[in-house]
Amino acid sequence: MKSVMQPFSLKKPTLEDLSLTGAWVLWAVIIGLLPLWGGWLVMIIKKQGPQLDDFVSSGEFALYTAATIAPAVFTVLISYKQRGIFPFGFTILLLSLIVLIYSVLVFGGVFPSGASEDTVGAAAMAWLTIPSYLLAIVLGTVVFHIEKEVVAYSPNELESMQLDQMRKRMSLPAGGEQ
Repeated sequence: MKSVMQPFSLKKPTLEDLSLTGAWVLWAVIIGLLPLWGGWLVMIIKKQGPQLDDFVSSGEFALYTAATIAPAVFTVLISYKQRGIFPFGFTILLLSLIVLIYSVLVFGGVFPSGASEDTVGAAAMAWLTIPSYLLAIVLGTVVFHIEKEVVAYSPNELESMQLDQMRKRMSLPAGGEQ
């Protein structure tokens, strides 16, 4: 079976690469959820006992989901435009689109009514939106990590690599002549 040369490769991640990806996750969660945990702290300072319902009943996590996935989609699309490739890009874009449509439907079904607690309980809203946010974090992390690890080849580099591979199979010297 012939091996087909891919126009990219993924380098082996170093500890620094993995820690940078971990930092991205922490940054996305801590700063991305600042309105949530910051609001929680403000309510505690004001001596108003905050409840989970205060932060999920109107579909807030659907908004967090969209805000988290948007940069990942942008990164994949820019990579396609600049390099013509992004490993697993179609799958990532498809999953992102599904999660975004789901978030739109959940948020659109809750926010306009203004009576979300009457129509969908806060606990149900948490179960409907928090998993999609967690999936958005996973997708964003995968995109960030791949973007750091992918080594894209120009068409000339790819052609040169393919020629070298053919020479090795045919046992020709690097100059191409015997």
